[in-house]
Amino acid sequence: MVRNLRETLPVKINGKHIGDLTAYDPSWDFQDAWFTQILTFPGSYLKVQGNNELELESSTTDNYFVKNVQCFFHQNA
Repeated sequence: MVRNLRETLPVKINGKHIGDLTAYDPSWDFQDAWFTQILTFPGSYLKVQGNNELELESSTTDNYFVKNVQCFFHQNA
């Protein structure tokens, strides 16, 4: 979930761009609201061994907040 995002920011998994967190209109009267954003990416972007890294760029215009990041993926048996 994302709050207070005023500009679109890229998101990467293990160095590969998977999409963007999208800014919401600052004229909305929901300054403290949390918004759900969903990004999808191929399972091949995830490492089989070791840790995976989620990268969110810093904002140049404001402080934004992200919470409850979840990743669902299909794993071959």
